[in-house]
Amino acid sequence: SAHVATRRFAEVIALLRAGALDAARTRWLPLLPLLEALFAEPNPAPVKALLAHQSLLQPTLRAPMTACSPSHAAHLVRILEGLRAEGVCPTRNSTIAHGMPSAGTLS
Repeated sequence: SAHVATRRFAEVIALLRAGALDAARTRWLPLLPLLEALFAEPNPAPVKALLAHQSLLQPTLRAPMTACSPSHAAHLVRILEGLRAEGVCPTRNSTIAHGMPSAGTLS
């Protein structure tokens, strides 16, 4: 989701608008495991779980929605850490440094 890898999604859109399909595809493909995992359980639970892991919000949901399973949340964290190691997603500190609100400002 663009909530997790915002900068990368914006790059892909810009490349598509410029007609740079090969470059857009190259930037898009590393995101596929993350996208598949984010939608493997009912939305928005996985997205909120991953954003909560980054201390950007609380993983609370209103009924009848259910929380992301702990095993799937751990899987999402492993994927995110792998993308960070590859430079695909920024670290939490660089995300906040680029103007993302802290957990205290989101609910």
